Amino acid sequence: MVDIQLLIGQIGGLEGKLKDLRVKKDLFIKAQGFEEQGLKMRAKVNQYESEYQKIREELSKLRVEKADALRITCEALASKMSEALPEGQAAFEIEDKNVFIGWINKDGKCISYNGLSGGQKVSFDASLCYALLGKGEKIIIVEGAELDKEHMDISLKHLTQTAQDTQILFMTCHRPDNIPSEWNIIEV
Repeated sequence: MVDIQLLIGQIGGLEGKLKDLRVKKDLFIKAQGFEEQGLKMRAKVNQYESEYQKIREELSKLRVEKADALRITCEALASKMSEALPEGQAAFEIEDKNVFIGWINKDGKCISYNGLSGGQKVSFDASLCYALLGKGEKIIIVEGAELDKEHMDISLKHLTQTAQDTQILFMTCHRPDNIPSEWNIIEV
């Protein structure tokens, strides 16, 4: 009987070990699945990192192209504006989030648009309109009340010489001293 009790105890122990081994087997199978999943996920991460790097390189190239296009456009716009300014040159720059619009006066000093006097803004705005309207016939309306007589005469003379393909409506509250012969005066 002792032998049967001993055998029953051994069988119970073996069944416990078998149950424990089955649990470990299930855990091992799950772990193996996790490992396979981890390998697949690592492969996807590598793929995404590669795609991300390609996108960053493309974005970098596009930024350079954008900067070049903006530089060329700004240079052309500033050049065309400078044609219509009575003196000096226009300054026009766009870089990422910064925009600068200004006037380089005859002394070489660069003045931002916000720093221009009312009279300078009249001339600057007219030159900007002239540049933005492009080739062909144009009409520019200039509200020149803030120009003193000297600067009004300079502006009228320069616009007459520069903007030959442009009809200019120049409104002011005082009569200019020197009216270009090509101009018609209408007093209201």
